[in-house]
Amino acid sequence: MKHISILAAAAALAFSHTAFAKDIPQGTVSFSGETSGGLSILNTEVDIADTEFETVTVNLQTRALYFVQENIGLGLGYSYSNINNEYDGGMLDGYETESTQLSFEPTILINHSLDDDSSLQFGAALMLISQEESESGYEDDTARGTGIKLAGIYQRFLTESVALSASASYASYSLDYDDSDLEFETSGINFGFGATIYLGN
Repeated sequence: MKHISILAAAAALAFSHTAFAKDIPQGTVSFSGETSGGLSILNTEVDIADTEFETVTVNLQTRALYFVQENIGLGLGYSYSNINNEYDGGMLDGYETESTQLSFEPTILINHSLDDDSSLQFGAALMLISQEESESGYEDDTARGTGIKLAGIYQRFLTESVALSASASYASYSLDYDDSDLEFETSGINFGFGATIYLGN
């Protein structure tokens, strides 16, 4: 009987550690960080203009969710994207362009367990976008817009409260520039990697 009790206690302990990976309980709060495209530094030489330019790209995303019921989370995402070009040499020496985009994203996410250590998540978000573009010798140009984002996320739990993730997302949005009649429609797919921390209630 003593051995049976020990086995039962061990099974209960093991289940308590793996159940979190299967289902995310109501009242859980999660914080995620992700890079999509990541940080890149590229150097390009333009022979005909006797110049070269360096492109630095940063793309980061964060998200906070509260699970209003088991496996269904509501929250807010934030995306930051910056592309900077600096020219060196030739007629364009010292010339610089920069584009910065910020997106606030009310989000709903559904978690679906695959096994004790992994799950698939499906998310949808409304994108509220602000973009600013600057160019040497010119006034800054700003744009605002809205869009939607749909995402599929694979999570692998390292512990009951920490998971690594790989994601694919589709975004479609439009931007209207403040100082002109220009309107841009943009859509595409991004792939990202990140991590999530879960805090139980």
